[in-house]
Amino acid sequence: MVDQFLAWMLERISRSKILDHIVLTTTNNKDDYKLVDWVYANSFLSVFRGSTKNLLSRYYKSVVQFNADPIVRRNINDLLKDLSIIDHATKLLDKKTQI
Repeated sequence: MVDQFLAWMLERISRSKILDHIVLTTTNNKDDYKLVDWVYANSFLSVFRGSTKNLLSRYYKSVVQFNADPIVRRNINDLLKDLSIIDHATKLLDKKTQI
């Protein structure tokens, strides 16, 4: 079973008015199979699986595969961040990169 807090966070992120594609980046560890199965069953985001030992490589390869721009990174330790803050920051980043 997927942790209720993670499910709640992913559902909230999926309500973003700015982000058009959401990717859950996780490990190739057997322990993450249940998480990946749950994501596919709920089908509101994509999944990238990578190295358990190299977090930076995992995120980089995820960004490359999905051509992500901008990148909004969330983790379960950042559970209560308001979605409006994410949308606002993403708008600001988009304006700044187009200068």
